[in-house]
Amino acid sequence: MLPASEVPEIPAQLSNVTAICNQPSLFEYLFKARFGGRPYELSDAQNFLDWASEGWQQQTHFVFFLIDATGLITATLDIKSANRAQAEVGYWCSEDHRGVMSKALAELVSLAQDAGFASLFAFVRKDNPASIKVLERNKFGGWLAEPGDEQRWRCEISL
Repeated sequence: MLPASEVPEIPAQLSNVTAICNQPSLFEYLFKARFGGRPYELSDAQNFLDWASEGWQQQTHFVFFLIDATGLITATLDIKSANRAQAEVGYWCSEDHRGVMSKALAELVSLAQDAGFASLFAFVRKDNPASIKVLERNKFGGWLAEPGDEQRWRCEISL
């Protein structure tokens, strides 16, 4: 797991991230509604990678990447703010690299604790059992329906 600021830019990275974000389950859970049903595009990948690096430079949010042996991104996890009292986390993973997220989230939680975060929370769709299991394995609890969005739960962990 590497901070976004330490992941080398390679030509295939944009097309790789675009392909991952258009994989059926990932697109359905994260991008379909956000982009009004249009596919995730190369420009979206560029914006994401720029945002990820800027967060570290400005110390406003912290994106980490899991990369393969060729240097391509296979998954991402992030702490979405610098609010040490309580910050949201998020993550996604390539369908080709399932099974890595529980361990990666455990590492992110540990890094957050070492950095002085007191509490982390996440939102998850109720119809996403794989993500729910990742959060449960990492001791997130206090599951509550998200007000105004009965399809999502909010859960948290105190550090």
